[in-house]
Amino acid sequence: MLRVVALDTLDFDLDQYGAEAGEITIQYVLDGMQGHSLVVEGHEDSLRLEVSGGSTDVGQISLDAGRYILYCDIPGHREGGMEARLLVG
Repeated sequence: MLRVVALDTLDFDLDQYGAEAGEITIQYVLDGMQGHSLVVEGHEDSLRLEVSGGSTDVGQISLDAGRYILYCDIPGHREGGMEARLLVG
């Protein structure tokens, strides 16, 4: 399981994550109170996780090996720096 933590500073806990190709389970955890989302660039229709008020969300997405971008699609959050790399091997 891939664990991604959203911070109230419009950031994730890491700049880069890694996972094995195939079905990837993502646990999205909020460290703070401000609501955030998590999507994979180019695969926005396949997975959208949402957290608010200290909650956690879990979902699955199937990805081939490659490089992807995770980001928060709430207006202004990605522009504020809320994105990270996902390397799938």
